[in-house]
Order: sequence, then C-alpha cells, then structure tokens
Amino acid sequence: MEILPYVFLKDRWSIPYDTIKSIWEKMQEEKSVESVFCTGTVKTFEEFNLFLRNPKNSVVTIWQGNEIVFLGWLNSFNLNSAAAHFNCFKPVWGRSVEVGKMALKYWFGFKFMDTIIGTVPDDNQRAINMVKKCGATVIGTIPSYSTNIYTNKKIGATILFFERGDKWI
Repeated sequence: MEILPYVFLKDRWSIPYDTIKSIWEKMQEEKSVESVFCTGTVKTFEEFNLFLRNPKNSVVTIWQGNEIVFLGWLNSFNLNSAAAHFNCFKPVWGRSVEVGKMALKYWFGFKFMDTIIGTVPDDNQRAINMVKKCGATVIGTIPSYSTNIYTNKKIGATILFFERGDKWI
C-alpha cells in the first residue's frame, strides 16, 4: 500500500480532478458519504472538492495498486494537536486497522504533532471499533452532539485521542 498526500505542487494538485471525482462517486456508491459527512458539511461533489482543497485540511490518501482504500484528513490544528477524520473503502473493510495505523504514522511524522483527536458518531460502531484497534484512548460519549441530516436523528459523539509514541516512529 502507498500513501499519497493530496497537496498542491507548483502548478497542479497531486491527485487529478477526475480521480477526486471518482473517489467521491465511490463514497456515494459505498454509502459512506452519509456516515463521514452525516452532519451535512459536504453534500455534493463540488463541496467535496472544495473541502479537500481547503488549506485548513491536511488530506492523505492510501492506495492499494490503483484503488483507493483510505481517505483521511486533519484539521482544527493547534500548536501540537489536530482533529482527524477518515473514510475506509470497501476493499479494506474488516481489515482497516492497517491503513488507519499507516495514516497515524504519517500524521505523527509531523514534528509538532503530539495528539490527534477524534470525534466519531456514536452510531458508527465499525469506525469506533477500528480506532480502538488502532490504539485510540476513548474518553466517552457526548449525547445529542449533532443531528444526522440523512436520518434527521440526534447522534452522540464518541470522543477519543491518539498520542505520539514509539509505535508511530
């Protein structure tokens, strides 16, 4: 598997527009848009493209050959921490810990990064189990944290974090 950050390089983006569009279409096909963006922050491809290109997001992808298996990003940066968000694609469902740890190792390669914080909707048990297996410390759940725009139901948020350590070196 190979990590490819999504960054602007001199005169172009590291991942072509058409590939970004196919990533969005794959997320729609796998119904992960409704999980990852359940609060409605991103609803269309145009919003997705702008979101990924937003300089406040540090985006990373992981590929198995020519197939994307992970999309993740950090944002809400502080001096030594940031918030992480991710989507695992079907080819790694059930074995997504490997790609999650690859992304964490990449992010902890940022010299300033000591803590990565996560907020996972409490109804996404698959994602919660994955981050626990990746080594997250779960703090707890905030009830009625937000509303899922697709179900029109209030959802809680499971709050967790990862710390820099030898396992990421």
